[in-house]
Amino acid sequence: MSDVDQDEPIRIDFTGVEGRKAFFLIPNGKYIVEITDYTDEEVTGEESENKGARMINWEFTVESTEDGDEEITSRVRDPKTKRSSEETVKVKGRRVFDRMVMVEGSYWRIKAFLDACWYDTSGEIALYPDQMIGERLLVQIGQQPAKKNRKTGQEYNARNKVNDFFPLEEERPAEPEPKPEPTKAKSKAKEVKEDAPTEEVTV
Repeated sequence: MSDVDQDEPIRIDFTGVEGRKAFFLIPNGKYIVEITDYTDEEVTGEESENKGARMINWEFTVESTEDGDEEITSRVRDPKTKRSSEETVKVKGRRVFDRMVMVEGSYWRIKAFLDACWYDTSGEIALYPDQMIGERLLVQIGQQPAKKNRKTGQEYNARNKVNDFFPLEEERPAEPEPKPEPTKAKSKAKEVKEDAPTEEVTV
């Protein structure tokens, strides 16, 4: 049985406690990110032209801006109040997501993504999503405004989206060291012949 007195009120001192903090989207720009998770599923929805196709949902965690800043000051808008203000936004640790449907029409974008991870996309490639966890790259992050599906009436909040992918030079794979040219050793027979004394033959 609980020892809590149900008739005793809960006392809370809210002195100095701030209200809800505004949530600001990541400002547009290039950011260094790490692939930290993914889900692997099939496209659903009766109206989807790619229904049944394999789809990877990537999770990217932001490390910093391209210049290494973990927070930036920028003019941003509160998605709920629509009010703009100059704010300092912490970007380190923020997450952005990107869906990739494995169909031919999306190969150009998947190629750009893999190129940014320094994969060889000159031909056929066998891709294992779980082995890409930990890969680091540079992404161009933009913003998608809130919208409403006219057919279903479902509303979607404003969110960040990945617009493009770029390689990080520091993640470039090390070039294999060239093998030394094989040395041409003189044959033993030739060495003996060159070193042997010349004999005069008289007739």
